[in-house]
Amino acid sequence: QVPPLILRMLREVPPHRERDNPTWDRPTLEKIARATGGRVFTLTDAAEIPAAFRIREVERILEYRDEPWDAPILYGTVLLLPGRPRMGWLR
Repeated sequence: QVPPLILRMLREVPPHRERDNPTWDRPTLEKIARATGGRVFTLTDAAEIPAAFRIREVERILEYRDEPWDAPILYGTVLLLPGRPRMGWLR
């Protein structure tokens, strides 16, 4: 027997708002824009879109590190250690 909660979830179909009414929801877009510090543009505002993006110079510092496990000499040294004969899996 199916639990009542599962049956209720199967009966409740979420609305298909986008399919039923394919228009833009300007109030919701305005709320999102206000909350994120953005702005809603229409087709008539298209010329203002490039100016809305703040372009600034970004400083990027690249770090180069030589990791010990990237050195093949290290692997060769480990294989030639005196304890190697005792490690059967390396023979």
